[in-house]
Amino acid sequence: MQKPIKSFGEMFKEERVKKGVILREIGKVVNKSVAYLSDVEHGRRGAPDLETVAKIEKILRITDGRFVTAAARERAGLPSQLIKKVTRRQPVANLLLRADHIPDAVIRKAATPRSGAAIDADAEHIIEIFQSDMLTKPEPFKVEHFFECQFYQYFKVWSDYRDLQPNVHGYLNIEELHVVINAQLAENQNDTVQRRFLRSTIAHELGHYFLHEPEFRVRMQLEEFADSDDASQNKHIPVYADPEWQAWRFAGALLMPKPSLEAALKLGCNTTEELCDVFAVNPAFMNSRLRALKMSL
Repeated sequence: MQKPIKSFGEMFKEERVKKGVILREIGKVVNKSVAYLSDVEHGRRGAPDLETVAKIEKILRITDGRFVTAAARERAGLPSQLIKKVTRRQPVANLLLRADHIPDAVIRKAATPRSGAAIDADAEHIIEIFQSDMLTKPEPFKVEHFFECQFYQYFKVWSDYRDLQPNVHGYLNIEELHVVINAQLAENQNDTVQRRFLRSTIAHELGHYFLHEPEFRVRMQLEEFADSDDASQNKHIPVYADPEWQAWRFAGALLMPKPSLEAALKLGCNTTEELCDVFAVNPAFMNSRLRALKMSL
């Protein structure tokens, strides 16, 4: 049986992940936005012009011209599989599984209580596997690279950037197993504050996946529970059972693990600003993490 022909987007994603190149790096060279390139990978847009594709081949060290061939074929006429995929896509609004769209009490009930120490241990386990040097040498966790390359390679979860409402920074899409980030956060990377907020947002959404994906999936099957629940009944829920708190705790532990913070302090980083520069986070997030760990400068 003949194998189905892969779309250009599928080939692009597969090769980019294999080579460990993030979309922002490609976008700088080909003068395309992260949102545009993410749309291409996910089949929401067709293949770019052939000049752009040739540049992508060069970045990814493709020497046999297969990207240009695939793009030329696709631009001449979309493969039937891609057309079917696009027409089957549900409206994005139906896919948003965000805390803002579901009563807090429903989400909180779905979250297994977890201690800060347990969440920190989960995050440090990931660091130990993918960037173990960070636990002894203060440095930023390569969260964009992990999100765009290793996340799919090892966990088969798609990373995605889309243009979302300004107040929506990201969400976990259970049905399609995507983690989606607001593309606008990835565009102006000359803004240090925005670049660091992007890192924190990615880490936060990764926290929802690693901590909550099975529970969120169960919640999807209990729609009648979500419709009938009274949020006022859960106003006294402990913070350690709140999935938003859990996801931010995970993000802090992933970007600022305690062993690495302790190492930084021993090396003489004794101000918030210095620590922020080392770990590439914003001051508010750093101060929150230090308070959580009961560490003082």
